[in-house]
Amino acid sequence: MRKHLSEPEWRYERKMLPVGTDSVGVEHRIRLHPAGFREVYPPREVNNLYLDTLDRRDFREHEQGVSQRSKTRIRWYGPLNGPIDRATLELKIKRGGMGRKESCWIPEFSRHHTADARSLHILLCSLSLPASARAAVEMRRPSLVNRYARRYYLSADGLVRLTLDTNLHYYDPGHVTHPLNHPIRDAQALVVELKYDPAHAAQAAAIVSQFPFRIARCSKYVEGIRRLHSGF
Repeated sequence: MRKHLSEPEWRYERKMLPVGTDSVGVEHRIRLHPAGFREVYPPREVNNLYLDTLDRRDFREHEQGVSQRSKTRIRWYGPLNGPIDRATLELKIKRGGMGRKESCWIPEFSRHHTADARSLHILLCSLSLPASARAAVEMRRPSLVNRYARRYYLSADGLVRLTLDTNLHYYDPGHVTHPLNHPIRDAQALVVELKYDPAHAAQAAAIVSQFPFRIARCSKYVEGIRRLHSGF
């Protein structure tokens, strides 16, 4: 098993926010789309622990639309509170409309790390990380946990990936007693995302034109911080 998993190639990530319909209706439109989308991976629950500076620099840069920015998070799949298997530290780097990701496996990551900033910091600093990831975790502490259900699709020509996220939950890792027991739910939110290589931008544009949804800026991290902290 490799410890470091990088996605060195830049790709576009475009999000659409369906309104006036439910997840069943969106899934129906995806399956009937002329691009021939098919489900290529079993649905699963996605959990993220975001790390940010004390003054929430990453949040502010995303909110302001800074073209060169990054997010640091720990991702795992399946139950939020059960055993955590194969958690991954991810550094998401954004340059304009394109992004790439650097990833590293985290051994021994567990639920208590979501609330115990000190033990999490010790764990992350003990890893053999690339310089960019090490610099990121040195400056950051837990700021948000979110969770959602995700479905995975691929166009018939294999050029455009699509995901559908539903049933969003946001948690404050700084909650005094039980940080993962007091979510803010956004069960009505739906996020469709297209992911594709820059060389396939024309195919992606054609796909978007045949959806009744518009491309929109959307960051689950930004939305979660806003919901948890009304002052933002």
